[in-house]
Formats: sequence, C-alpha cells, structure tokens
Amino acid sequence: MVLHNALSYLTNFMSSPAPPCVGVYHMLETVGKGTFGKVRRARHVFTGQYYAVKIVTTSVLKHDLPANLDIRREMSILRALNHPNIVRLHDVMVSHSRVYLVMDLASGGDFFSVISNKGRLPESLARRYFRQLVNAVHYCHQHQVYHRDLKPENLLLDADGNLKVTDFGFSAMKDHGHLLLRTNCGSPHYCAPEVWNGTQQNGYDGSKSDAFSIGVILFVLLSANQPFCHPIERELLKKVNRCEVKYPDYISPDAVDLLKKLIVRNPSERWSLDMVKRHPWFLAGSLDTMSLTTIPSTEWVPSDSQAPSDELCTKCKVRQCYQNNMLTSNNNNNNANKPAPGLPVV
Repeated sequence: MVLHNALSYLTNFMSSPAPPCVGVYHMLETVGKGTFGKVRRARHVFTGQYYAVKIVTTSVLKHDLPANLDIRREMSILRALNHPNIVRLHDVMVSHSRVYLVMDLASGGDFFSVISNKGRLPESLARRYFRQLVNAVHYCHQHQVYHRDLKPENLLLDADGNLKVTDFGFSAMKDHGHLLLRTNCGSPHYCAPEVWNGTQQNGYDGSKSDAFSIGVILFVLLSANQPFCHPIERELLKKVNRCEVKYPDYISPDAVDLLKKLIVRNPSERWSLDMVKRHPWFLAGSLDTMSLTTIPSTEWVPSDSQAPSDELCTKCKVRQCYQNNMLTSNNNNNNANKPAPGLPVV
C-alpha cells in the first residue's frame, strides 16, 4: 500500500504541469496583492526554500512616477538592512515586462488581520512583539532609515511566529546635509501630528514620528481598537492633532505609562526608542518563546468593541504622501472627504 501510494504520487507529480519559472524560482500561488502588483509564493529550484515574490509591471514603473520612486526607495533601503525582524530583500530580477522582488516569506499573515480575527493580545505576548518591533525600528534609525508608515498591516508574522517589518515604500534615508524630513507621508490613524499639521515648518524628526506610530500600534495590540478614528479623514486628523486618548481600564498602569510617553502631541516631549527600551514595562517579564503560533486559543482576549465585524476586518487603505502640506494623494484623487477605515475606536 505504501509503495502504491508513493508510485501514485510520483506519477501525478511527473504528469502535472511544472509551475512557471523565473530565474531559479518556481512561481506558485498568489498570496497577496500590494499597491503596485501581486505577491506570489515561490520555491527556489535548488534549495527548496520558499520566498515571497513581489511582482511589479514595468508599465507601472514607466507611467507612475510616485510608484517608481516608492519601489526604487524600498529596494535601496532593504538592500542596506539586515535584521531578524525586518523582511529581507534576497534578489531582484527584471524581464521586459516585469520586475520581481524576492523577499522573505511571512506565512503567518499581518497583525491587523490577526487582531481583527482574534481580539487583543495578552499583555505578555503584546510585550514580546512590541520588543521585536522596537528593536527593528531602532536598528533602522541607527542606519539613518525612517519607516514613516508603521501600522499593523505592515507588520508580518513568519512561520516561527516572529514579527517582520515590511513595506518601506514611504521610508526616508537621512543624509548629512538634511537632519529633518519634510515630506508628509503615512496612514492617518498611525501618523504623528507634526507630520500633518505643519507645525514643524523646518521639517520633522523621523525617529520621533516613528515612535508615535509605534505607540499607536502598541495601543492596538493591547486593546484591538484604535485610539483615533473618524469616518472623515479631515476630522480624523483633527483627533490625531489633539492627541486625546482614552485608555481602557484593562491595560496595566505600566503599559499606560509607556503609551503616554509615546502618544504625545509635542515631538520634543515624546520618548525616543532608546528611552522606551529602558521603560519598566518593556523590561518586565521573561524573554520566552511564546508567539502567536504557540499561544493557546484560550489565552486570547476578544475585543470589547461593539463595532460590526465588517468594520473590524477593513484595513486602513488611506496611505498618502503629501508634498508641501497640499492634500493631493499618490493617485491624484481628492481624499479630503474619503472615509478612513480601520479598527474601531475605544
């Protein structure tokens, strides 16, 4: 019987059409769709290792200048980074019609989907992923890279349950002649006030704006809700600018204290990631191996939100890059009154 099954499997394998091959990679199923193209799982012909391949058509690069700049920026930055909690770029291949970016495969999905489906994380588990996030972003800052679009959708989980930061299309690299950033980028739910409100006329500190986003992400991990939410983007930005947050009673005092150090309107009063890494909540507990792939289902805490499930499962698709404080998005649509979907607000 065992021999029969083996022969049957071999016969089916030999008779089935081979998957399309690009370079040394067999292209498999589509696992996602990004802003500029699809993402497919691929297997290395010789090693058998699996990767995620982002496929971008050359027509996009020719006719969409912002997309061209985003992709080139992401390629340049990922080539310069090497950290266990940052998605790595392993290879780039170009054909007459497509560009293929071969990256780490994060098969566990993104944090937005996980939290939308399962609820808020136990605090010990949230701390573990927060540490990984802080360490990854701090590493970026040490290499003069500022992400500028940190949000749960851009945090992936690999097969071992570890966090991977991805999507560096809006990132910036600081050069020696320009210490501050000027381009208004990001997703409104997670973006620091100074990036949008024009108060930093000489530019803003990318490390402090990333720190604000990290604080909002921690709030989401601990509550499965967003601290700022409104269906109209202009009103949402007003809420972010006021920076008034209601902290649920179930979040521990130490965690609330840390959140209040990060979700701060004035960037000069906001903590740096160096300071975050010395906070009691960050240092508490053990560096154990618990992850989203090993935690028992009984440990999950359902969200206390009364929002309908379709709202919980809607990703924050408002992702813009504004120049000179002009409200013009990448696709030149007027988004002033466009709904800004996301997790429900507390």
